[in-house]
Amino acid sequence: MYLCGFESLIPDFSLSQEESLEWLAKIHALYEPEKSKTILEKRLSHYAVKPDRISRRFVSSNDMTHHNGEEYETFHRDQIFDQKFKSQLFKERSEAVFRSFYTSRERLPEHLIHVTCTGYVAPSAAQMIVGSLGADTAVTHAYHMGCYAALPSIRMGHALTQVQGATYRVDIVHTELCSLHMDPRDSTPEQVVIQSLFADGFIKYSLQRKEPRGPCFSVLGIEEMLLPDSLQDMRWEQEAWGLRMTLSRTVPTKIVRVLPSFLAKLSIKFGFSVKDLVRNALFAIHPGGPKIIDNIARSLKLADWQTIASRQILFERGNMSSATLPHVWERMLSTGYPNGTPIVSLAFGPGLTIFGAIFQFQSKAGNKEGGP
Repeated sequence: MYLCGFESLIPDFSLSQEESLEWLAKIHALYEPEKSKTILEKRLSHYAVKPDRISRRFVSSNDMTHHNGEEYETFHRDQIFDQKFKSQLFKERSEAVFRSFYTSRERLPEHLIHVTCTGYVAPSAAQMIVGSLGADTAVTHAYHMGCYAALPSIRMGHALTQVQGATYRVDIVHTELCSLHMDPRDSTPEQVVIQSLFADGFIKYSLQRKEPRGPCFSVLGIEEMLLPDSLQDMRWEQEAWGLRMTLSRTVPTKIVRVLPSFLAKLSIKFGFSVKDLVRNALFAIHPGGPKIIDNIARSLKLADWQTIASRQILFERGNMSSATLPHVWERMLSTGYPNGTPIVSLAFGPGLTIFGAIFQFQSKAGNKEGGP
């Protein structure tokens, strides 16, 4: 099974992390007038993700590029707490993403998997593009799984290709608009971390049994683990104004605590040793935040070269929820590595759940079989 055909879109607007933190201070001052400027600046200074860890974030609205409240779109006082309005924005922008990816009927695959946790509309953007182009493409939705959603989506895609012909192709498309879901009335330390970390991201890629022409990954296997005593540590819940994320400070510690046993299970099942992987594999770690990458690298004694793609994407783009790990894979494929190089992918989400996968880099795809 081959993972290939990565294609990402850059959202329309971007701002440096310095500009982002300045904007956060002003938007909170606007919606939390009872809090002093000193309190807001202190919280941002202490808890926000610093510019040396994230340099820039990309978003789909220009609201974060100026301070004129009357010209705000998502954050206008008449619309900011209107979930119906936000759903309409998600609909318009996710449909635009699909139109950019699929400009003709011929570009569509046999099956589309649409992945998101930041907006839900029926019919979905995936169904709209299939209908508008009159294509005979099946659609599956992989929604509300959070940051790890790429890996269960690949597992679904693998199952679909196994029961079809050798030329059957499944495309996975992520449309994450995290910028829609921020409450400027809440500057608690937890929310300051979240508001200074997340960004928007759009990407698509393909799963197929047919050998691709260019570099790709062969998919060897996928595993998951639900961590004990962690059900309240990460949540993504509906509020009247939008979707609210909560994130416990204990998440990095709990992940590191179970990582050795999880990695052992993953490696043994698919024919590797943990010792070999930590010495020779590349690690595509979902950058839920700088501490996630740092703690995992430290606990496994990984070299800088093994996690560089994850650090680069976090630095250049921020956390794009489920779209982040595919951006890391895209970076790895564009970089290029020796044929057969193992890739360990790790992602985390509500549950608290760990998803892991082992891929192999293929500069010219071989015939190695495997499956989640």
